[in-house]
Amino acid sequence: MGVERYGYQYIAGQLDQAVVPEPSTWALLALGLPLIGVMARRRRRT
Repeated sequence: MGVERYGYQYIAGQLDQAVVPEPSTWALLALGLPLIGVMARRRRRT
């Protein structure tokens, strides 16, 4: 059962759920942020 309002569809009784990132997402973040820092530091030196 849905209600159309302002171009969006709201479904009665649906609850929003929190999105939890997967472990691979955390791993990419943990590897990527230090790499960006190293690249910025090298760029500043030259």
